[in-house]
Amino acid sequence: MLRALRCVAGGLPRGGARPQGWQQQQQLRAVPLAASGRGATAAVRRFCSGGAAKPAVPRKGGGKGGGGGAGRAGGKNDAARGRAVFTGLGVGSVAIAWLAISDDDVASGARGAIFAVPGVSDAATFLTVNVKEMASPWTKPVRDKLLSDWPPPMVPPETPQPMVLVVDLEDTLVKSTWDRRYGWRHAKRPGVDRFLEQMSKSYEIVIFTSNMFGIADPVVSNLDTKGYVLHRLFRDACWYKDGVYVKDLSKLNRDERRIVIIDDDPQAYSMQPNNAVPIAPYEDPTDKGDSALMDLVPFLEALVVEDARTRHRGDTRNVLGNYRKQSEAQGGRSYADIYNEKLVMHQMSKAQAKEKGLGGWARGAGTVKPKPGQQVVAAELKAQVQQIKVK
Repeated sequence: MLRALRCVAGGLPRGGARPQGWQQQQQLRAVPLAASGRGATAAVRRFCSGGAAKPAVPRKGGGKGGGGGAGRAGGKNDAARGRAVFTGLGVGSVAIAWLAISDDDVASGARGAIFAVPGVSDAATFLTVNVKEMASPWTKPVRDKLLSDWPPPMVPPETPQPMVLVVDLEDTLVKSTWDRRYGWRHAKRPGVDRFLEQMSKSYEIVIFTSNMFGIADPVVSNLDTKGYVLHRLFRDACWYKDGVYVKDLSKLNRDERRIVIIDDDPQAYSMQPNNAVPIAPYEDPTDKGDSALMDLVPFLEALVVEDARTRHRGDTRNVLGNYRKQSEAQGGRSYADIYNEKLVMHQMSKAQAKEKGLGGWARGAGTVKPKPGQQVVAAELKAQVQQIKVK
């Protein structure tokens, strides 16, 4: 560009004689200022090389001073067209990704309609496969084995492998709230400290949350100050399906028959519902009378006893699946209530057997003392049995 301008800057000699190519110089000088820099440069180069210079055509509406308002209007129109193109590309990309990744009924129906069009099915299949492959780092767990082999480094090598207890964080162990004055605050569910302490004696505890590491890890650290939790898993360990983060217990590198998950969201354990113990969400951080965690302790301990009775060859999923059916048949009744009811029935049957036997009265069959922590009062046994019969 500078070289070309120097060529023009020479102008006419002082003698006033018109040099060869003077007409070309006049054509070059006629190039409007509104012409683009690239066009002007090309014209100068053609002039210096001896070719005919073609004046650049100014934009419509261009005039003195670089085109004025009309030139600026043209630039705004170009910007608007560019935004429209990028918006269309963005919306189209989102629609293609939704059709390729989503498993809901609408997306499945749309895919079926597209694949049925002659000449389009092959291209649609190719596009679907490639979009799924590109999206896989964000839609599937970050690794196939989410937990290290047993035992973890902090456990002595000779320790036998216990059952695994997977516990959700948000609305199960803590309740998070936000306001302008204090920002984020996290309230512990009543009984959470005792719950973790008691469960750590029988289970390998894993906190598995769909929150991101940077948000959830400090909360877990403040919650578990004594180190009862052996593992922490976050959002990158979940599947992302139909807008929901799903926890896949088969990725834990543990025997799936000996895994129990406690979560307030049924969608979170939808891949293994028979491994789950549902719990009501902790929604009111001012509710100090919530006892949902501690109510589950006797039931969870009973699962460990059953596992030991079968010498770890039983399948906890069969037990929990049976409780799941009973809970659904009774309108979502908690597993802890169903277990306590079974416990009462068992104690009453034992008491009746003693009364029928020889010397039952002498052996004191009239008073039945339930084990501590089962929250069943001996004086209420008969009343509870009557309620059960009525139901």
